[in-house]
Amino acid sequence: MPAAMMTPSLVQLLADALDLEFGDRPRIAALATIDAHGAPRARSVIVRRLTEGGEFWITSDGRSEKNRHLRANPRAELVFYLAGRREQLRMPGECTVHGEGDAPREEAWKILSDETRALFFGPAPGTRRVGCDDHFSQRVPAITPMPASFELIVLVPREVDHLRLSPWPHGRTRYS
Repeated sequence: MPAAMMTPSLVQLLADALDLEFGDRPRIAALATIDAHGAPRARSVIVRRLTEGGEFWITSDGRSEKNRHLRANPRAELVFYLAGRREQLRMPGECTVHGEGDAPREEAWKILSDETRALFFGPAPGTRRVGCDDHFSQRVPAITPMPASFELIVLVPREVDHLRLSPWPHGRTRYS
């Protein structure tokens, strides 16, 4: 469903579920993309924001596999497992990768911690490391110019599949 079809009540249901499960802890989800061979590739990500319009913001290193996958094929699926609630939220949709010069990317840079911002000044993901990493900054303030490697992935769900895993029976609601 386009972001415009995410009703305020559905966005509030998602926000409340995530707030109750995660509180102040990172909102960890699985993000599945499609590689160049058409195979699914899943990895854990931290969702930095759920906007009022129902968009999910994920910060990422532009040199990573997931960003390459999404630039080639924007289709993806975001999955939260809410263990305390025994619920799963699955959201297939399309992603936009925001790079240099995009306003949402600049906003995302400001909401990160100094320690998280420092990660984008290190070597590319998957790079073999030789020696000590002591020469990399441990903290980078928000006023520091963003490196080209910093990108924002915005997932717009086209559907929300809400699975309640109660002992019996399981319940499922699909919003599309």
